[in-house]
Amino acid sequence: MKQKILMLNYEFPPLWAGAANATYNLLSEFALNSSLEIVLITSSLGEFKKEQFASNITIYYLDIFKNNKNKHYQSIKDLLIYSWKSYFFAKKLLKKQQFDLIHAFFGIPCWYIAMKLSQLFHIPYIVSLRGSDVPFYSKRFYFLDRFFFKKLSRKIRANASSVFTNSDWLRQLALKSIPDQKIGVIYNGVEIISSTKKKDKNYFTLLYVGRLIERKWVKELIQAYNTFSKHTSDTRLWIVWSGNLHHTLTQLANWNPAITFWWDKLHHEVIDFYAQSDVYILPSKNEWMSNTLLESMTAKLPVIITDTWWTKELFCDNGWILKDDNISDISSKIWLAYQEWKQWKLTKLWLKSFEKVESFSWKNMAKLYHTCYTKIITSPFI
Repeated sequence: MKQKILMLNYEFPPLWAGAANATYNLLSEFALNSSLEIVLITSSLGEFKKEQFASNITIYYLDIFKNNKNKHYQSIKDLLIYSWKSYFFAKKLLKKQQFDLIHAFFGIPCWYIAMKLSQLFHIPYIVSLRGSDVPFYSKRFYFLDRFFFKKLSRKIRANASSVFTNSDWLRQLALKSIPDQKIGVIYNGVEIISSTKKKDKNYFTLLYVGRLIERKWVKELIQAYNTFSKHTSDTRLWIVWSGNLHHTLTQLANWNPAITFWWDKLHHEVIDFYAQSDVYILPSKNEWMSNTLLESMTAKLPVIITDTWWTKELFCDNGWILKDDNISDISSKIWLAYQEWKQWKLTKLWLKSFEKVESFSWKNMAKLYHTCYTKIITSPFI
């Protein structure tokens, strides 16, 4: 007998971000599992549509009046519109169809929606926390977290059958708000990077892939690189970006021909950037389990990353740790990486990166979630 799962996630391609990527790959694995039937309710760009992702997977894209310019960033307005529309759409769906379980990505708003639907239709639900939905993860939501979301999170999470994060660091942060909640960890998966592109041995190529948001510290990266590159003529910084700070950052970089911005590339195109780079840099102030970092490591790139909780889960002496939150430290670590490149010593770090991520796979992620589904569905729901 098939297990019927209702999935809630307000972001899904073409609304690209970490959770969208994880959900896409999870559904790709579930498409091969005939014992599952999945319905995903997500957001669209411009209009409502229904898509048959696979024979056992249906996706409903709700129109939240969002345009193509901000498809990598979800505003509070976007979340509120999605909350309203998805709740009433799901209610209609649940009146017509029987579901065994609700799987919500993000605490706010999807967890709250799942809780209300669970109460109405007596269906168990699980939640996958992703980062900014955990209180005090993001400065952007500090006051909302302090005066509203922290208390709301405790109420919502008390009713969930299972709660998961995608890193132990995020799990520890979530436990500060809900210390009595049992929280598991299911890591993101990653595809093994393969490309026909080759590195240009005449240039030391530093790569950043991700959104251009304040938390990622791309502005500081550019400032640090500007300082570093004054002393070199054989280096370049590639920024493969999405987000909202492009104009500000290009103004910082416009005098430096060694910095190139590449906008809104498809995934197979991003893979080519990994293959042609020498070192991957991610100077984020906060990060939970970066898809781009995992991908860079499968491409055998040494890394420069910030010293945070999540760093301990992925770092394996395969690069350099940013100990200080300042521009000069970023610049000095880039210089160290450059010196290793000049002396042909980066090769020793390649294998360390690849060996670390070999155990991460979307197949394993899907298997763990399916095991969770089965355990909950076959257990009495009170």
